[in-house]
Amino acid sequence: MADIHRSKRVHLPKRETKKVTLTLPTDTIELLDVCSGAMGINRSNFLSLLIDGFYDEIISFAKGYAIKLFEEEKEEESEE
Repeated sequence: MADIHRSKRVHLPKRETKKVTLTLPTDTIELLDVCSGAMGINRSNFLSLLIDGFYDEIISFAKGYAIKLFEEEKEEESEE
């Protein structure tokens, strides 16, 4: 019978990295740590996988958010 508790390591392709400091709420850091620990990888690799997997959705969200802010600003200007 196969060992269902055996974990597999995730190996990401080598990419150029840059060390930065991100300031996030404590509960967000804890969530990242739990998720990355469950996968057996570090926080940075987890974030890379997450961002790579949802790249298009993240870009779409950012564009939509920027458009919303722009439209709200135009509405405020037209009300004045």
